[in-house]
Amino acid sequence: MFVSELGYQFTRVALYIQVFAQTNSTTAVGLLGLSGLLGQVTGTIVGGSFIDAHDRRRILLLSQVALAACAGVLFAGVSLGPAPLALLYGTNAAMWFVGSIEGPAR
Repeated sequence: MFVSELGYQFTRVALYIQVFAQTNSTTAVGLLGLSGLLGQVTGTIVGGSFIDAHDRRRILLLSQVALAACAGVLFAGVSLGPAPLALLYGTNAAMWFVGSIEGPAR
């Protein structure tokens, strides 16, 4: 759990650094934060009833797989050169969405 959480936090911080390095814009970094907020709010609204209706161990397993998939998407995006901002924003929102479901399930 420690390694997973550490990787999750490193990824979040790295996204902010990457967006700033690509754009040199604090507005773009702020929009990254906004995409995370939208993902978290959506995940919180959806996650409450979803967690109650399903097995928590399975939710934790699937959330770890989803977070690994998000990391894979980010890796694929930067492997081909500078990642498109839409990819970074979307993946950030997805990570916050999954994290807001994983946390209460834990």
